[in-house]
Amino acid sequence: QYLSILYIIFHYACYSNLTTITFLLLFKLHPK
Repeated sequence: QYLSILYIIFHYACYSNLTTITFLLLFKLHPK
C-alpha cells in the first residue's frame, strides 16, 4: 500500500536523478 508508493517514488527519483529536488520539496513541505 504505502510502502509500494514510497518504493516507486524512491525508485523513480533515483532513476531520474531527482533526489535533490525531492529532498528540497520535502524540506519545504516539512520545515523543522
